[in-house]
Amino acid sequence: MTFGKFILKYRVLFLVILIGGTLWMGYFSMNVPMSYSPARILPSKDSTWADYEKFKNLFGEDAGVVIMGARIPHFFEPEFFNSFLSFCDSLEKIPGVSRMISIPYSVGPVRNDSLQKFDVQPLMTTRPATKEELIELEKKIWATPFYDGLLWNAKDKIFLILVQIDKNILNKYQRMTCVKSIKKHLEELGTLPNITYLNGGGA
Repeated sequence: MTFGKFILKYRVLFLVILIGGTLWMGYFSMNVPMSYSPARILPSKDSTWADYEKFKNLFGEDAGVVIMGARIPHFFEPEFFNSFLSFCDSLEKIPGVSRMISIPYSVGPVRNDSLQKFDVQPLMTTRPATKEELIELEKKIWATPFYDGLLWNAKDKIFLILVQIDKNILNKYQRMTCVKSIKKHLEELGTLPNITYLNGGGA
């Protein structure tokens, strides 16, 4: 019996096996997770790749932070400042956001004379309720030059927000959903007066 005749004779059996195999592979393919990490295009021994791995070991995942910046000349005006605080609070509630860093929620050194050392305390312990309290907070922030060039630029009145994404979703689809939510909140902040959007990146 030739191969062709063999196929024709048992064609029903082969069709059943083919359809069954297709359905079996289709079922299990639905459980295959997709990777959202970038493909490696450099060999592991390449010097650039080695530097990249050192960077990740030192600072963590490169795609784990979303950075947003804006030039806000009137940052410490009560109306905008309260809107900014509400914006930061809304960022922390986004699923997938593990941490948010901005000027009001930063920490600074406080002199402890009894122990003869410096303690680290939040720059803003409570939300300013009056304009006078906001002025005092502004003085405290400008008196902490450590963050100048990191979280703000005092000369150009540029302020940054850093949003850290949960490392457990960095290489999953949820990361894309999280970043979209962050950008949506940023667009809402951009509709407020006295703000010029500069850049938003990362993740």
